[in-house]
Amino acid sequence: MKNKSSTVLISIKTNKEIVSVLKVGRKLNLPYLTLWLARQSNKSQIEYALLVNKTQFKHAVARNKVKRQLRNILITSDIKGGIRILIKPNANYSKKTYLEVKEQFIKTIKKYQNG
Repeated sequence: MKNKSSTVLISIKTNKEIVSVLKVGRKLNLPYLTLWLARQSNKSQIEYALLVNKTQFKHAVARNKVKRQLRNILITSDIKGGIRILIKPNANYSKKTYLEVKEQFIKTIKKYQNG
């Protein structure tokens, strides 16, 4: 998948990769998301994983909706590559609109990349 800035999006598949980001990455708690961000050497790609669990989103329809929305934010945003992201929505996620989540997510990622 590619986003607007021609950065390739790659899904993190293995548990080993997820654990490495959890150990090395910086944890950021937003009101409705928890992010783990880690830099990587390949500047042309963004590696990501969506951590949506059954205890917070009991129905598959709700989990799939959350994953679709978060994936769409990654695709449509203008985030630079060279980053690994783990995204875990909190229980408050359902109370926010898509645009509020997108705005805060992009703002947080850009702040991390610039600082």
